[in-house]
Amino acid sequence: MLRYLISFFCFWLASSVALGQTINAPSKWINQRGSILSIDSVNSNGSIKGQYVNKASGTECTGTPYDLGGRLRGRSIKFSVVFTDCRTVTVWRGTARRGEIFTRFEAAYPDTSGRIKIWRGRDVFSLR
Repeated sequence: MLRYLISFFCFWLASSVALGQTINAPSKWINQRGSILSIDSVNSNGSIKGQYVNKASGTECTGTPYDLGGRLRGRSIKFSVVFTDCRTVTVWRGTARRGEIFTRFEAAYPDTSGRIKIWRGRDVFSLR
């Protein structure tokens, strides 16, 4: 009986690790729009640094790497990018699961009259 309990516990532990994937550095992730999230470093308190290259069609500031900063806590991630050339700030919040990061984002940018607009959406990043 003890052998079965130990086997079950080992199986459960292995399954939990696979489902609860953490995000490591260095790593590269690509979303459904083709944009690239590169995590270059994670320090001991979970702060991350890296770069983001926007490749979303119909948007500005595409093809240029921008610095990103954020924080990891287990499977959760929050990061932001300041796209200085197009006066836009975007924040992503999400969770890693099975080689993907499921996020929601908010991008703040000025419209032609100078009013701040917010674009909200979702991105799924896949590990490459």
